[in-house]
Amino acid sequence: MSLDQYLVQRDLDRRSASLLSKADLNAALAGPRGATMMKSLMKETHAAASLIGAIDGILFQWDDGRQPGGSLSELLKLSPVGAQFKRIMSAPAGGSVRGYRIDFGWVTTASGRGAKEVPTEVWRLTLTAKDGVLGWNVNTNEIVGASSVVLAGQIVKRLIEYRDEFMKTR
Repeated sequence: MSLDQYLVQRDLDRRSASLLSKADLNAALAGPRGATMMKSLMKETHAAASLIGAIDGILFQWDDGRQPGGSLSELLKLSPVGAQFKRIMSAPAGGSVRGYRIDFGWVTTASGRGAKEVPTEVWRLTLTAKDGVLGWNVNTNEIVGASSVVLAGQIVKRLIEYRDEFMKTR
């Protein structure tokens, strides 16, 4: 049994014995397993947006956060707004990862122009365990126990809704 398989089985056993606490879930989110789950969520979100392709003739674009002059973290754009996947750090200038969030907001253009009439919406992500399976929660109870595939669909849906709201203010 590999280490990863062991850890999954251990979590299943502890969950079924009601030993998996909120602290355990927070530790899983902040550790390597949380990073792996977040990568999976981003991959599924990118895939869901790619299947749709465009809304109102505007293409979904993925910024991996590594391009010069681009986003500082992964970002799904639906111009002029986006959903940015951010790490919550233990200190403002770095430190360790404490968790993750998704910010829906206006995306700065290359010229720096644009309006910011619609406030940024933040989804704080936490984990939950049901029957030994880890799932995503958004803002504690707005979405509960979602798989990465389900949450990815919700992220794309919310980004489309957010863009519609933004366009009404222009």
